[in-house]
Amino acid sequence: FRRVLFRSIGGRVALFSTGVVLGGASVGLLLRARLGVSSYDVLNSGLARTIGVPVGTASWIVSGVVIVIALALGRRPGPGTLISMLGFGAMINLVLAAVETPASLAVRVLWLVGALIALWTAISLIVVARVGANPPEELMLALVGKGLRSEEHTSESSHVSESRMPS
Repeated sequence: FRRVLFRSIGGRVALFSTGVVLGGASVGLLLRARLGVSSYDVLNSGLARTIGVPVGTASWIVSGVVIVIALALGRRPGPGTLISMLGFGAMINLVLAAVETPASLAVRVLWLVGALIALWTAISLIVVARVGANPPEELMLALVGKGLRSEEHTSESSHVSESRMPS
């Protein structure tokens, strides 16, 4: 079962699709819990509020811009990137339209914990499926492909490389 699920294209697409649906829904729940979200979702929420569109729609706009930047840097996103972008945004919009913020702080904390676990699971499914990266990851891969790395990462890498050299 494991071999078929992880190696066949059908199994990988199923893992990827499940990850996208679960991921978008979990972001929607994180937003509804109102106890904190990632910086990317703060950007999407701020844009949504500023231009008057749903958060998932703002996510499509931001992701589209990120994909264009990745393209300009020479990284060609695959179909998985576009499907991920559309799926996450659609699920965010669906959850935000269907679910109200609970009045109870205890329930909101449970939502936060459950949504984080769901998001981590979703990301794992997407990565294991190897169908494509999300738009922000495409941008990071494009930057790394151009040789852009943080100073901290570069110095740590060279330190590790030097320590592994035979004497």
